[in-house]
Amino acid sequence: MVSGNLIGSVTSAPFSLIWNNPAPAPGTYTLTAVATDNSGLTTSSTPVVFTVGQPNIAPTVSLSAPASGASFRAGGTVTVTANAADADGSIARVDFLANGSIFATTNVAPYSGLWTNFSTGNNRLNARATDNQGAQTFSADVFVTVIPNNAPTVNLTAPVTGAQYVSPATITLAASASDSDGSVAKVDFLLNGINVGTALSAPYTFTATNVAPGSITAAARATDNDGASTTSAGVTVIVAANQAPNVSITAPASGATFNSPVDVTVTMSASDSDGSVAKVELFAGANLLATLTTAPYTTVWRNPLPGSYVLTARATDDRGATRTSTTVPITVGGTAVSITAPADNASFAAPATFDLAVTARTTTGTITKLDFFDGATLL
Repeated sequence: MVSGNLIGSVTSAPFSLIWNNPAPAPGTYTLTAVATDNSGLTTSSTPVVFTVGQPNIAPTVSLSAPASGASFRAGGTVTVTANAADADGSIARVDFLANGSIFATTNVAPYSGLWTNFSTGNNRLNARATDNQGAQTFSADVFVTVIPNNAPTVNLTAPVTGAQYVSPATITLAASASDSDGSVAKVDFLLNGINVGTALSAPYTFTATNVAPGSITAAARATDNDGASTTSAGVTVIVAANQAPNVSITAPASGATFNSPVDVTVTMSASDSDGSVAKVELFAGANLLATLTTAPYTTVWRNPLPGSYVLTARATDDRGATRTSTTVPITVGGTAVSITAPADNASFAAPATFDLAVTARTTTGTITKLDFFDGATLL
């Protein structure tokens, strides 16, 4: 019994009853069960009080964007938004659907989702709101049109087919690109299929450096604002290995002999078949005598001490490659002496004490004595 009114009877176990004819209206009820035995005696249960609330009201939902009849290009991304509310609870989630398939779900207001990879033609969009009690509502449909996206056009304008470079090469790449139904977002430059640089705005250029030797295929790839891309025809160029320069000593002759004191004039020849000579260095053994950066490569070795020397020249080209000439041995004969300390025109405070240092060498015998003079006076 509910509040003194009989709602039903059962005569066998299990003693249960579904109250649905009619279902209880919203309100507060006192439920009592009365058992009757075969002798007609009755016993009432302790009353149970319960409340039937108002029926759950389904949420409301509507698409706020895009507008019905809107059109988009394939390959892009469209933001779809919805307004959703629940009069007697809260929104648990909002699903976004395209042609009946969910493409995004969110539980955070403002409710939005990203629609990508859509098909060309007419598309049906709607949203489904679910409240905290599980009730669901679909929005009205919004129909939009997706039109095909035309891929951009692109042509590589530099380098030209068959261009020759020397490693390590610097190659300037340039391209022209356009998009008939949008804009060019970027142009990537490719060498043998590898992206080496990107230009985001016209003029579309990039300079590739330190390109290794080999046959190189250059191309450009343009991407438009909707993600479509086109790759240009390839252009093949050749990057050759850098050849070291040639260098030789043309004077003095190998085995030449000079008598000290003497100034030795050294003449060198240098050339580079695939570039230019940056410098030519002259060595006596490991000692650098001179560095020349322009032809003619001639220098004077002032008053070398007597002895035997091995001259070599080393040429360096504009790309850093080097080559060393054949050695040229020479002999400077005789006797030579020079004061190495103090330096010429040195100044000292009186009374001065200092060391004298002398270099002396001979090829004709043995030096047995060195005399030191102050002017004509022997010290």
